[in-house]
Amino acid sequence: PDSLAPNTGYTFRATAEHLGGRAYAEVVVETNGAPSPGDFEVDPAEGTAMSGTFTLSAEGWTDDEDNVLQYRFSYIGPDGRPVLLRGRDEDSQLETTLPAGTGDNNVLTLVVDVFEGRR
Repeated sequence: PDSLAPNTGYTFRATAEHLGGRAYAEVVVETNGAPSPGDFEVDPAEGTAMSGTFTLSAEGWTDDEDNVLQYRFSYIGPDGRPVLLRGRDEDSQLETTLPAGTGDNNVLTLVVDVFEGRR
């Protein structure tokens, strides 16, 4: 709901009426699909919170129309909400420190969101 379907053509028509008649204009819009999935890797897979540097890499993602892709990195905080590490950027890698995970095993869930970044 409240969005257009991917890879679909839509025709929008604006109509105007007045005493002398009626006129309209149309425009056809083609939507693009989501980027095709690639890999998301973290190196090293284990480390020390807030002291070691981790490299997050999102490689191999593609777009059908060869648009530039943008990457946003985050982790899931203790309250279940995403915590932003870096906003949208064309660089598919991020070097950062990370906080401690949660639970008995100190697990930290990392997330990458990939967007089409048209120019």
